[in-house]
Amino acid sequence: MEIAPIVSDDLKKAYHALQAKQAPYRLLWDYYDGNQPLQYATRRMEQVFNKLDAKWNENWAAVVVDSVVDRMNITGFSIKDTSAKKILDAVWAGQNAGLDADRIHKAVAVCGEGYLIVSRDELNGAINMFANRPHLVHAFYSDDNPKEMEYAAKWWEVRDETHLTIYYNDHFEYYTAKGHRNDFTDPGAFRLDPEIPFEDNPYGQIPVFHFCVDTERVLGELTNVIPLNNAINKLFADEMVAAEYGAFKQRYIVSNADTAHLMNGPNEIWEIPGGTSGEEATQIGQFEATDLANYSNAINDIAGKIAVITRTPKHYLLQTGNDVSGEALLAMEAPLIKKVAKYNQRAEITWSEVASFILRLSGHTVPKEEIKIIWSDERTLQPLMESQSHKTNVEAGMPLVTQLRREGWSDDQLELMQKDKDELKAEMTTMGDLVTEKVQSKFSQGTPAETAPYVQQAQIP
Repeated sequence: MEIAPIVSDDLKKAYHALQAKQAPYRLLWDYYDGNQPLQYATRRMEQVFNKLDAKWNENWAAVVVDSVVDRMNITGFSIKDTSAKKILDAVWAGQNAGLDADRIHKAVAVCGEGYLIVSRDELNGAINMFANRPHLVHAFYSDDNPKEMEYAAKWWEVRDETHLTIYYNDHFEYYTAKGHRNDFTDPGAFRLDPEIPFEDNPYGQIPVFHFCVDTERVLGELTNVIPLNNAINKLFADEMVAAEYGAFKQRYIVSNADTAHLMNGPNEIWEIPGGTSGEEATQIGQFEATDLANYSNAINDIAGKIAVITRTPKHYLLQTGNDVSGEALLAMEAPLIKKVAKYNQRAEITWSEVASFILRLSGHTVPKEEIKIIWSDERTLQPLMESQSHKTNVEAGMPLVTQLRREGWSDDQLELMQKDKDELKAEMTTMGDLVTEKVQSKFSQGTPAETAPYVQQAQIP
């Protein structure tokens, strides 16, 4: 008789935590991707329309998520150690980490969390960065110190096997199980990998980085959107059914005459005899069409509720009619900007930890507190208002470089601007020297009357 293996408490927690994520996270991604089920008010309606080939839904969930993610863009890093910055920039560009950042930020907006795993290749020493979808990874924190990660777990499938790795600060544990993760319901299916059951952690810390807005309650943007999106899909389906069966005015005839030959179409003239004596008079009429505006008005009302609940500008979800001014647009987007700023602030903490870890693997010790993440400006910029703001701040004594850095300009962009400025200054100086030389030549030739225009041109600041 085979004796069941002893399953550690950490393995049990890891299995149950990962298993619990599968269904809810799959649902969240389905709603973001637009794979939303049709909604019916009664089971009878579901039975009637279940066999229809048409599928009606409106993907409002993606609008809410994308309005946040589209404004979360990392443009670079600010580090006093220039050599460390060059290494970090090279790793970031070589790993195409900007794409990983977009995936992580989207996962945080959809599911409430995202993960990045950083490793170093033992053969060539290259540093690898991999964004992982949150249903594959889970982080466990200390009850005593909620900011301290005790361990993390990741599972994935390769053909007919499921692999699970637990990351500790001092070592890694590797497990395998036969079959797909949905084939078993107990952590006892996992065994230590016979080839590599354990491995020392060469990094001295857990190489799993957890991105989230709130560590206590993992909630994304769609938690409160899905019920309202379901209501919109229900109304939209009703509108399509009404358009199919009730949007055209239906005519009726009450007559004893034969009406089989009557055709309903353009240029068709109906000749209908009146009723004979003693018979009911012939009647012709029509039923009123279903007013589809009732549905669209209700949909717009719910869309307005989505805008309020998620702090998404209403013009993202509704047709506002007339164009709005730049100042009005900024006011309408203010709640969204504050929300994005909170996302950036929370993500910046973890990205600084990632950057510090990468530099340590590269031989540079730079504390995360000394690494600043540069984000693109999350506001909708108005060129005229922006230039006026620059002018006002410069006149008040604020350096232009400080303003541009606040707006998300990277150090490379600032250096390029300074280089262009220096080249322009050198060009103007050269031009001034040429004019002065020409004036002196005129004086030496004894033609002072002709020098006045050149003297005036030579007064270049």
